Amino acid sequence: RQPALVIVDEPSANLDGGTYADLLACLRSLVAAGSALLMATHDHRLLRDLQADVYQLEGTNFVKGRPDEESWRRRPQAEADAVSALEASGLVVNFGSRKILDEVDIQVRRREVVAVLGESGAGKTTLLRVLAGYRKPDRGVVQRSGHASAIQLVSQDAYGSLTPRRRLRDLLAEASAPGFDAVEGAASVQLSGHLLQCTAAEMSGGERRRAALLRAVAVEPDVLLLDEPTASLDRPAAVAVIDNLLKLKEKCDLGLLVATHDEGLAAAIAHRQLRIREGKLCED
Repeated sequence: RQPALVIVDEPSANLDGGTYADLLACLRSLVAAGSALLMATHDHRLLRDLQADVYQLEGTNFVKGRPDEESWRRRPQAEADAVSALEASGLVVNFGSRKILDEVDIQVRRREVVAVLGESGAGKTTLLRVLAGYRKPDRGVVQRSGHASAIQLVSQDAYGSLTPRRRLRDLLAEASAPGFDAVEGAASVQLSGHLLQCTAAEMSGGERRRAALLRAVAVEPDVLLLDEPTASLDRPAAVAVIDNLLKLKEKCDLGLLVATHDEGLAAAIAHRQLRIREGKLCED
């Protein structure tokens, strides 16, 4: 039967344009059929498209009104280093009879930002998992420079990537490079220092994403593989995290490979934009 109230939490997070359109149609049909919709979201586009009444949480109070949407800050891109930090050639990955990656070649150089775009299910996450060594390709070669932890993946599932019952400070202590300052590192990813004493279960979704990013940064990698790095973050926090990542890239000669649906983000930060279409990786 038709529900009287539907409650949704970040329903449009990580959705490509086509899937977003399907979601929007579904939500509109629920409202048209008489259901009330209560939605928690950072997505200003969804608020506009649904013509929603908006309330902001300020401290412990809800205040009516929509916050201003901060734009991605475009900045002149420093030249990427000529030194390759990660390279793969001829990658093939099959899921049953379906070819997810089809002879994919990719290179990431130090101080370079590469964005990978594509529809949901196109193979972006699979590509990152193969490059990180979490999944073996059916064919092809991945060449990783540097130490064993030189390639770090920050996945979409931040909760699943953090040991649930261990404090963040302990997770950092077992993996971080010598001399890494946890408090300073937390500030660099917009994470409050007191959360170092918390477990993943005690954090919000956005805090978990920043905690997972902090743990990846702590090992001082050569390349960060970032899967939808701004999902579940409000725009000011997302802009601040991206700005700090770009500063870290320059300071530590990092390469960044960013899988995202956000074309504005890709255009603002990437030296190169690539797109996965039918298993092929092409210059956008």
